[in-house]
Amino acid sequence: MKKSLFCFVMLVVAMSAAAVQLDRGLGQQMPAAIRQIHEATPEVEQAILHSGKARAPRYLKSPATKASDLVGGYSCAYNWTDDIATSPDAIATLVSGTKSVRIYDANDSQKSIMIAGLFDAPVRATVDFTSYDVPLIVFDANPIATYDQYNGGGYYNRGVGYYAAQDRFYFTQIRAWVYDNEIELVDNIWIVSVATISGGTNTLWGYVWKPGSLMTPNDQVNGVMTYHYDNFDFGSALHISQNASYVVTVDNFADVAVNPVIIRLKAGNKWVADQVTLYSGEYGDYILKGTNDDKEFFQLAGTGNSFSLTSSSDWTAVVDNGEFWFGQCEPFTIRWFDDQFVFPGQTQLKPGDIDGNGTVDVNDINMLINLMLGKASAVDCVGNPDLNGDSITDVTDVNSIVNIMLGKEN
Repeated sequence: MKKSLFCFVMLVVAMSAAAVQLDRGLGQQMPAAIRQIHEATPEVEQAILHSGKARAPRYLKSPATKASDLVGGYSCAYNWTDDIATSPDAIATLVSGTKSVRIYDANDSQKSIMIAGLFDAPVRATVDFTSYDVPLIVFDANPIATYDQYNGGGYYNRGVGYYAAQDRFYFTQIRAWVYDNEIELVDNIWIVSVATISGGTNTLWGYVWKPGSLMTPNDQVNGVMTYHYDNFDFGSALHISQNASYVVTVDNFADVAVNPVIIRLKAGNKWVADQVTLYSGEYGDYILKGTNDDKEFFQLAGTGNSFSLTSSSDWTAVVDNGEFWFGQCEPFTIRWFDDQFVFPGQTQLKPGDIDGNGTVDVNDINMLINLMLGKASAVDCVGNPDLNGDSITDVTDVNSIVNIMLGKEN
């Protein structure tokens, strides 16, 4: 990833009030605080978890009984501060806002989900359905999910809880309760970013996420964008739509765009993107473009299928003269979960027509099996392999194709 043009002046732009903040999620350029934080033992983790407020009453049973029940879009209301304290009420909120979040790629057998939009990178979590009155989402330990653009590099997102019995702060896993169709980040665990995970003194980087943020369902959040920059993962939750003229509109592109990105689908499963202004700063409008290692800028284009679009080159946002830019980001993929992209000359595919040959037959079953065995990937499919909409390709989708072939399903 080439970053030589990502100069200091561009970083100043990101700091200006007129510019879109490019510290991406929890990322921030300066240390927030230096704290004594120790790694929790399992016993301390449980003590911190149970020292929070009472969970949802028993009559508020969650409708979720498996990981795929959580798949969908959410809006997360959050508060940010610049430090942690023994109580959330003891420290002032600096920033309040709402983030678009998407849960996807659920695996019911492993009780796992992917979450995009909360942090700079999508993160994996598992769901405990049996230990408590309501399901508990437990984020994987130590995800590198925050990026500091000034210093370059990834930062660990960690939970931090206060253990009153020892008057100490401890690193703990990020957790969230699921009840009444809502997801609540545990109300006594702060979310921080740190450069290293070790006992003793730790430097917190950037905004600190106050405990208790609430995620509520939002059907408009129906897609996810993923890409790499500087060898780190990035992702955002999107709202995607398409009109009858094969024009796709993408909101929240890369979690920085203040304007929708317009993607025009072409024949042959190809597309081009308008050179729209993603955001404006002191030095001008930052326009979406393709780029390469020669630092050339051109109209962004790519290829796709019924449920994803992938850029054919690296991409950036650049001021017209090319002096200031977002940095050279690797090709992105946009996935649309709740509908299908339709390209010119392509009739709406029949459900189950995975290979796009116009019929639903044994070839489609073979393709699904290859997907399940890892011998094929989603980009090899023309039609959507997720027939039942649970974000999993498994035997239930194979059964759906068999039923379509037998005339039992449309």
